[in-house]
Amino acid sequence: MLSLVCNILALCGCYGALPALVGTVLSIIAMTQARTDPDSARKLTVGAWICFGVALVFLVVTVVLYLVYGAVLLGLGSSGSSSYYY
Repeated sequence: MLSLVCNILALCGCYGALPALVGTVLSIIAMTQARTDPDSARKLTVGAWICFGVALVFLVVTVVLYLVYGAVLLGLGSSGSSSYYY
């Protein structure tokens, strides 16, 4: 159940949407198979957590890239030269 909630939140966050979608589907299938085939449901749940981890890695990489891009733009904007073109 928790993997379903985490994957849905990752899906709503739009970072790593494809792994989060796969993780959501795997979680739903695992929940339906929990009573009839618990061994298979456990494997599907592990797969859903792995998909959530991949989506989380996409989020971290995206945030780091935004921070680096912002630092580069900030560095270019304040280069210290005071030559203005009028």
